[in-house]
Amino acid sequence: MSEEKAEDQPIEKITSVLKVWLPSFLVFFSYSLTVFSLNWFITQSPAGGGGVLGVIVGVSNLIATVVVVMLSGLIDRINRNRFLLFVQILMFVEVICLLIPYTGLVKDFIMILVVAFIFIGLQSTFSLYSAALETTIADLAPRGWPSNRTALMIQLQPQVGRFVAPILGGGVLAMGLIWLTSIVAGVAILLTTGLLLLWAQIVSSSQPVPESKSKLTFRTMWADARIAARWIVTRPVLIFMLVIGFVTNLVIPPFYSLLPAFITEMHLENEATFYGQFSGAFGAGMLITSMIFMSLAKATKRPGVVAAGLVLMISIVLGLITVIHNTVFLITSSFVLGVLFILLVMFGGGAWLDLTPSKIRVRVFSLKRLIAFVSIPLGSVLMGLGGAAIGYMTFLLILLVVVVVGVGVAVLLCRGWNHEVSRVEENLQADTAS
Repeated sequence: MSEEKAEDQPIEKITSVLKVWLPSFLVFFSYSLTVFSLNWFITQSPAGGGGVLGVIVGVSNLIATVVVVMLSGLIDRINRNRFLLFVQILMFVEVICLLIPYTGLVKDFIMILVVAFIFIGLQSTFSLYSAALETTIADLAPRGWPSNRTALMIQLQPQVGRFVAPILGGGVLAMGLIWLTSIVAGVAILLTTGLLLLWAQIVSSSQPVPESKSKLTFRTMWADARIAARWIVTRPVLIFMLVIGFVTNLVIPPFYSLLPAFITEMHLENEATFYGQFSGAFGAGMLITSMIFMSLAKATKRPGVVAAGLVLMISIVLGLITVIHNTVFLITSSFVLGVLFILLVMFGGGAWLDLTPSKIRVRVFSLKRLIAFVSIPLGSVLMGLGGAAIGYMTFLLILLVVVVVGVGVAVLLCRGWNHEVSRVEENLQADTAS
């Protein structure tokens, strides 16, 4: 009987993962499509532009990161099934509210203000959804799976969203029907909610939590942050991966957020169509690479060394994009960037999963986001305002120099850049006690 149970368990585990994982593809598609259309709308608006987009994206990312850090301990403990459903409802309301500016019901400064509030709300709710979903999938994944496979499975959804959304969105924008993206995104979220209600059986947490510890207070938030910080600072590999995350997020996410402004500076024909092709190529590179490596389940014992090399290659490709504006080269370069970026995410994500027990995963990962993702709003604001002032290509080159120098300094100063990584035991209690 024990042998039969052992044989059935992997199938049951995989089925449980799929019941949560598959419906969520629609949420990531909805988010990608909405952000794709929003970035274009703000850039092309007479009251907007690249500088305004940079500020809105920067503020939204910063607020979203802080919100996840504040609620991370709560997400680690509460019923995640109800939490995911609640956040999906909020996202549905937000994407439908975009019909207000898209249909011209508000204009000029009021329109930008409405769009900014919706952008901030959408970024925050989606970040909460991603944090809860990430740890849920990691908990449900079969124990025998390599961490890199689990990390890629978590990252596959945004890749599909980044690939499909630009293809659909680019065509819709070219036809002048931007309001249709809001309708499609809202329907996708409703379908996800229905499937999650029908399929998902998610455990609320690893163990029952006393009511006093499930309440959200300043004391519990501070305690959660201290637990996460203590875990990270005692592991040099994680410190180095934080540096890698910081310098990478200073350039890649802001570049794709401000892509409409870069395309305008390139003076290409059919800008809306090219916007969809360039963004779709990035998603395709990530998606194809993920499918390959999920099957191979390749891992590395020294993720810091690999990550540093990947950041250097990403910087070279972005540098070439600033000087070569051939359409075929640009789309190919975007595909290559997708390949390099997902490899970086795979090896980095695998290291974090290997070194973090599930009981404190959301808390540790949220603090990681706060430190590594704070460069996204910084880079977005700097790239938006700096690009508007001296040119987006020129400013991108300046940021790339900062990235390369930052990685070089980290290699010299951080002891963990070449350390080996091994999976942490889940029953480790000393460092997880509050």
